Amino acid sequence: MNKVTGYSFKAIFSAFRATMVMVSLTAVYSSAATVYVSGDYNETTVGWGISAFNTIQAGINAVEADGTVNVAAGTYEEILDVNKAGVTVKAVGEAVVTFATVANDKSVITISADGATFDGFEEQLKRSTRLSA
Repeated sequence: MNKVTGYSFKAIFSAFRATMVMVSLTAVYSSAATVYVSGDYNETTVGWGISAFNTIQAGINAVEADGTVNVAAGTYEEILDVNKAGVTVKAVGEAVVTFATVANDKSVITISADGATFDGFEEQLKRSTRLSA
């Protein structure tokens, strides 16, 4: 048996393999500081379910506190709850994002966490929805 400072190669390899599995699982199940949302994204999109989503709420749910949700142009039929501190939900570039009304008696966007902001949505929200905080 070959030994390196008292450990067999088999033991060292087993420990290395277990560490790699833990690192891989952490990468898959951790949240991201920046995520992207587009109605065109689906399970074939690179980063699907980690940093790429097709609903804004899924992006909000996945992003880290103080992270950014970048939203591509499109129409999103959602009622949103921004429930993580410091999250910025941002329209990308010159994108026009429209929120279709899904419930007449309910606000489309609720901000229930401190420091959360919307960037680039102000005009669209003023015209078509209520914003509650």
